[in-house]
Amino acid sequence: EELFNSERICAVTQHPATGQNRITITGGVINNAKEVIFLVSGEEKAEIVSQVINGECPGCFPASYVAPRYGNLTWLLDSEAAQFIQINTKKHIGR
Repeated sequence: EELFNSERICAVTQHPATGQNRITITGGVINNAKEVIFLVSGEEKAEIVSQVINGECPGCFPASYVAPRYGNLTWLLDSEAAQFIQINTKKHIGR
């Protein structure tokens, strides 16, 4: 969460599972982007994708903080990653 409130453009962080160091773009940059795209594949990601997209666990995963202020958020998922998503038809037909 602190990376989404950071004044910095990027930061060094550690992967929570492997401990591997990595460089990441902070939330301010991501949420000010014109286009943000998540590309997710695999059954092992399905539960997390569902929780983020369906809003079941706000703040549990970094992806839940992604909300472009002026741009678009697009999810590209294979069928395995999308298997638990509940589609709200009212939301998708513009009502």
